[in-house]
Amino acid sequence: MLLETFIIVMALMSLCFYILFSVESIYSVGISMYSGIILYTYLFTPMLSVVFIYLAHSMQPKTPIVKMHPYKVFGVCSIIAVVLFLLLTNFMGLIQVPFFGLISNSNRLASCNCHSSLCCNSTSRGSEQQALKEKSRHRTGR
Repeated sequence: MLLETFIIVMALMSLCFYILFSVESIYSVGISMYSGIILYTYLFTPMLSVVFIYLAHSMQPKTPIVKMHPYKVFGVCSIIAVVLFLLLTNFMGLIQVPFFGLISNSNRLASCNCHSSLCCNSTSRGSEQQALKEKSRHRTGR
């Protein structure tokens, strides 16, 4: 009975939030709806799951032996998931993580065709023009 209740609640919540986000995206002007989706996906759904896990645990017959191993595994995995989530989203856009900046910079350098530091690392307007000249010279073979 508890599993059916969980499935019904999750299906209805997902349907209601989908309709809510769809209607909100129609009438919103420049406001991002992704924060609500992220909140629903990463906060409300796991919290509801934890509530149903607690309800299932409290409905079981009690024994004098307490097994805390599943709760310790859940706690460690939750901490790892939160840290990984914050790192992958650059702390929700608040802090730039230098490691991921290096990865994106190396991906940009790897996708460069001419393998010249001028065309890939140009930041000023003059060096952009030099990079274009270098790239055209590189392609023509002069």
